[in-house]
Amino acid sequence: MKISRKNKYEEIKVKIRKNKDQEDLEFYESIAPEDMKLYERFVELLDMLPEQKRNKYIQKLIDVAEGNKPE
Repeated sequence: MKISRKNKYEEIKVKIRKNKDQEDLEFYESIAPEDMKLYERFVELLDMLPEQKRNKYIQKLIDVAEGNKPE
């Protein structure tokens, strides 16, 4: 995952584990507090979108993250 902070990109590495709770915990522990606030705000805004629009937006983010061109 890459986070843009003042035009600098920082890659956050997350270890994947079979234990979902442990995986979530490690993900959140790896994020700087100021980035966590941005992430939480992003999730709040995303939750405000209607479900269809939210799903379309999430799919665009996934496509970009995987290197695919969004439609």
